Amino acid sequence: DLDFKFTYVGSSEDNKYDQELDSISVGPIPVGVSQFVFEAPPPKPELIPRDSLMGATVVLLTCSYKGNEFVNVGYYVNNDYNDSELSDDPPEIPDYTKLFRNILTEKPCVTRMDIDWD
Repeated sequence: DLDFKFTYVGSSEDNKYDQELDSISVGPIPVGVSQFVFEAPPPKPELIPRDSLMGATVVLLTCSYKGNEFVNVGYYVNNDYNDSELSDDPPEIPDYTKLFRNILTEKPCVTRMDIDWD
């Protein structure tokens, strides 16, 4: 089985704000190309520092085999308000209900690691 984990980076300053959004084990997987849809809930904004709530961050999809991570796929995310007035003049206390996440899915950053597959 392959273990997948989806993580939202809550702050570039400290990984204690990272949120594991979901994880799943998939398998057995036949040799060759496979695909599946992995849907995860959104991060909890109240667990993200206020100064990291808006702007750029990253979501990470990691895959492991027998506890050894062999691929890490990162996607850049931009957090902003879906209302131009709020975006131009954001409130002091963020309005989580009006936040919008734009995930740059067409430009993933893929890192592969060599592992022992036996």
